[in-house]
Amino acid sequence: MSVPALSPHPVIILGMFRSGTSCVATCFKELGYYFGDEAEFFPADDFNPGGYQEIKDLMNLNRKILGTLGMQHFRIEEIPADWREIPGVMSQVDSIEAMLKSKLGGRIRWGWKEPQTSVLMPLYKQVFEANQVDPFYVICVRNPLAVCASQRTHSPLPHIGERVIGLWLHYTLSSLRETQGKRRLVIHYESFLQDPILFLSRASAFLETDAINEPQLEVAAGKVRPEWQHNRPDEAELKGWPELVKDVYDLAKQCSQDPEGLLAGTYDQAVEAQWRRWRQMREMVKSSAIPTGRIISTWAELGRTRSREEGLVPTGSWQTVKVPIEAPPGSIVRLDPYQTPCLLWIRRAVLNGPAASVPADLRPGRSGMLGPVEGMRRLVIWGPEPMLLQLPTNKVYELEMEILIQSNANALAEVITVLKGNLEFVVQKFNQAKQK
Repeated sequence: MSVPALSPHPVIILGMFRSGTSCVATCFKELGYYFGDEAEFFPADDFNPGGYQEIKDLMNLNRKILGTLGMQHFRIEEIPADWREIPGVMSQVDSIEAMLKSKLGGRIRWGWKEPQTSVLMPLYKQVFEANQVDPFYVICVRNPLAVCASQRTHSPLPHIGERVIGLWLHYTLSSLRETQGKRRLVIHYESFLQDPILFLSRASAFLETDAINEPQLEVAAGKVRPEWQHNRPDEAELKGWPELVKDVYDLAKQCSQDPEGLLAGTYDQAVEAQWRRWRQMREMVKSSAIPTGRIISTWAELGRTRSREEGLVPTGSWQTVKVPIEAPPGSIVRLDPYQTPCLLWIRRAVLNGPAASVPADLRPGRSGMLGPVEGMRRLVIWGPEPMLLQLPTNKVYELEMEILIQSNANALAEVITVLKGNLEFVVQKFNQAKQK
């Protein structure tokens, strides 16, 4: 059975959650756009009485991708510049393509709404390029204080205001940056509720389908319920937040009011300038998810245990580290390349000697698991001495490795899974021994 292809002109709805993305998606459904099987949507509830119009599997896939990247959907983080080189990410790109084709393939008018797509656009754009897909983007923007108030009624998380305002900046600027040069429309949610036909008429001019007539627009606009907007904070209240918040909101409103200028790239430089300000602000408040570690090498020599310690500052990306080797030829060196439970990926490992370099013979130690994954070696670390290095019989002076250290929540969850599996194995063997 062949996999249905993706038609070239979908509608993709971007923007921060609680910004009207579900409402706008409902309107496009009335205009004949397929957003997936409704049986696979999140059902409507008191928090979203009009329905989410959101495929659960797509949301879960996006969360899984964020985890692979060491990110979370409720944290303010940016996709690393070298995301293609992070283990597991390219297979997730394949998963995006497979899911879009299985859920939405074969439809002339199709699209989706899932807010996390806004910050994962680089991965999605790779799928679009491979499948010759040229989307029309609809970017929903709402007063960030209204977004904050709406989320506060639903979430028990502490400091919800600071979190949501930061996420609003990140989602909004990411959506505007990643769609530059493409067909797109910014919808200011508060204005949309007052005159939905105006924005839907603008959108219909961009759609690469048969003309949408006035009666269709009126039916779609009839799905809009202004009374669903319970939170209407005064924009003057934005003065209590960093100036950047109001500046980005004002810029987004300008983009909404001037669709021709947006299409012509009039606001692209301003978006980039605000993005640079945003990155500077993030760096000021960011706490490192990967603390400083150490590389400790231990070996036996002349009946005594010797060790050497080197500093290691993980970057969160691939980095080359060099560990001096003082142990005599033929020794086994116990290596602890990090002082925190983590996943450590090894793309290259060689021993440098006076004459030449040779591949390093690395083996798992007593508190680590080393095995091939995705064409690389992956070390699961949960305690001291997780890796052994068998030295050759000729003299070497240095171990050189190209590594990537992951100690984020996703990586630590995998470490816990490995430990749980090991414990279950030990318990099973213990029970078998008792029965004998």
